[in-house]
Amino acid sequence: MAFVQKSSILVAATVMALAGCSSTDAVYLNDSGSLLTSMNIQASELAIAKGFTINLSVVGSYEDGSTKDLSNQVVWNSNNTDTITIPDNGATATGIGEGGAVLTATLKHLDTDTLSDWNSTVTIIVGPAACKDLVVTPATLEVKQLQ
Repeated sequence: MAFVQKSSILVAATVMALAGCSSTDAVYLNDSGSLLTSMNIQASELAIAKGFTINLSVVGSYEDGSTKDLSNQVVWNSNNTDTITIPDNGATATGIGEGGAVLTATLKHLDTDTLSDWNSTVTIIVGPAACKDLVVTPATLEVKQLQ
């Protein structure tokens, strides 16, 4: 027995095992019906200074060679929230303490928002705070030639 939920391109199929048992597993397809084969986190930087923020996204790769942004279909987690925080939308991560953290993006089942077995990880290193901006005043400077 199988069904397709066209709006979310999620196929759930009942698989009959050789021993006569059955289980339900989710198969993720792109818009052209190709199977998801991997997902990877893309981070704008892998090492940042304390106080800095990086951009995060998740890209799925499919067996037909295509890719798709899955960023809005994942739940984010940091294994070290004393080092890096991630807001609920997961679009960014901010270094709040020195050290390393493993960020994990786990794909949600589209029909229930429960977590699937699909995930990807990336390690981000946070170093000491650094200067973000330098403001020199006055904005214009007059230089006189010495005589």
